[in-house]
Amino acid sequence: MTPTIQSTTKPGVQLSKPIPDISMLNMSSPISTIITPNSDITRYLETNYDILLRTQARQHGAMLREADYVTIRAISYPHWEKERAVPIWILDPKLAKIREEYPSELPKLKSQNLLHLCDEDLAEHSNGFELHSARGRRGKVSRREFGYHICEFELHLYTITAHQPLPIPMSKMYIAVPDYLIAEEEMLEEINFCSLEQRIVKGEYGIRSPLRPWEKRKGWKHPAEREIVKFMNGEDDGFIEEWNEEYINRMT
Repeated sequence: MTPTIQSTTKPGVQLSKPIPDISMLNMSSPISTIITPNSDITRYLETNYDILLRTQARQHGAMLREADYVTIRAISYPHWEKERAVPIWILDPKLAKIREEYPSELPKLKSQNLLHLCDEDLAEHSNGFELHSARGRRGKVSRREFGYHICEFELHLYTITAHQPLPIPMSKMYIAVPDYLIAEEEMLEEINFCSLEQRIVKGEYGIRSPLRPWEKRKGWKHPAEREIVKFMNGEDDGFIEEWNEEYINRMT
């Protein structure tokens, strides 16, 4: 039989609850589930891109981290043979063969999705130096042409180098999203032209992305290969600042 504890509190007197001795609590106590040793607490390690996103938050009004964006392979507009008045990135996800045959089953990239566009191919062909990376929010569809829907892109952060990245100002940016990544309710009527130099390959499914310069010309070399190699060997620390400044001047 459980003994009854009689209250000794006098009528009208309010006593605060005594603070329990935590050392006397066993592991089955509810409080033990919320007290965690400092060494067991997972801490978020801030990245360079987190810091850059924070510096740009005043412009786009969102406090976001690098991990908030979905990374997707894309083709940036630099090094295209034809200059373009409006910067357009072309999404170019690598699909397994089964996915190429049934791309409509892939998850859709809807309006307001947070995307990280990354030009891995360009980085590979510049000795890991020139990495164009754009983080932002997918906006509304503006037009459609063979194989792609052209969407507005609310830019949050744009950098062009893998080392010591700096934010590059850009007033307007668009992305070309493959038709199979567009939700049915956003589909537009197709316009009959190929302004992005997309390719129709006989015997293959769907539209292919435009060829890059290194795909068109055997033995292609990066225009600044000599300077890049010197920088990567630690011989010219100022080159990366010059590269960013030159690009900013060209885009503004």
